[in-house]
Amino acid sequence: MIKGFGNSAQGCPSLSLALWADAWLSDGASPDAVIDGLSGWADLHLVTAESAEVADAAGLDWPGAQEPGAVALLGLFRRLAGPGQIRLLLPSAGDTRGLTPGTAHTRDAISAGETLLLSPAQPLGAFRGLGLIPVREGRDVIRWAVYGLSAEDSATLPGPHALGEARHQLREAVRDAAEMFTRIQTVGASPAAARARITELTEQAHDHSLPPTVSARVADVLDSAAMVAAILTVAAESAGGNAATTSAAALAEETLRRLWGVVREARLAAVHEAARDLAGGTPTAAPLPSSVQARRGGQGS
Repeated sequence: MIKGFGNSAQGCPSLSLALWADAWLSDGASPDAVIDGLSGWADLHLVTAESAEVADAAGLDWPGAQEPGAVALLGLFRRLAGPGQIRLLLPSAGDTRGLTPGTAHTRDAISAGETLLLSPAQPLGAFRGLGLIPVREGRDVIRWAVYGLSAEDSATLPGPHALGEARHQLREAVRDAAEMFTRIQTVGASPAAARARITELTEQAHDHSLPPTVSARVADVLDSAAMVAAILTVAAESAGGNAATTSAAALAEETLRRLWGVVREARLAAVHEAARDLAGGTPTAAPLPSSVQARRGGQGS
């Protein structure tokens, strides 16, 4: 079974690829910029089909990876997807919306905590589209596993995510995460060390640049999600076996699960809003904070 990136303060490769590929397909970014945008996750990206039939439908080599991987990714998106035909899903064991039960793609997407769906205008033989899941292989290699989505399985995709609601939920999540964190008994780690760890994780999110087409409000939601995710990550690290009672441990686990759900919804809302901006023409944004400008490869708004 695939073991992917899961919940992460930094986001995930599928989120980055969704933003950059949409920007590129809408003429808002160059192919080199897309490759640079993915380099924060790994220097080498490989693309492999899960079967000969999928390889034939996707135009990929079989067997094995098509080299160079990042260029193969671009070719795959250019052939099979256009603006609005890329969908990010961040599934969990309790949330499999948009996935077809009982398939290898669904099983591996849940294990990885992420997948991209490509839905071309025309079916690909026996497939209605493709699912891509990134898998870490080695220290600096990501393999993008490509699955066929059967035309007979038409899972209903989740409805659009509202960015305004996501921002509201994130503000509440920051408060709830901070309150939960103060209740967790830490062993062997001072509050100062915990705060430093949260800052470190939040800053690491800025290692993954955003396309120049991303608006200030979308970048703000992604940054807020990274902050909440960093708090949750450190809280989980501190809570391991340190809760005073079983009931306290269960409460902390339930709170973590709920707040991670808020983070996932916010990230989905941000990607959805970025795609909407591209479809309608990227709006003029207010000047971005310097940290956000750095994430956009040094490009201002």
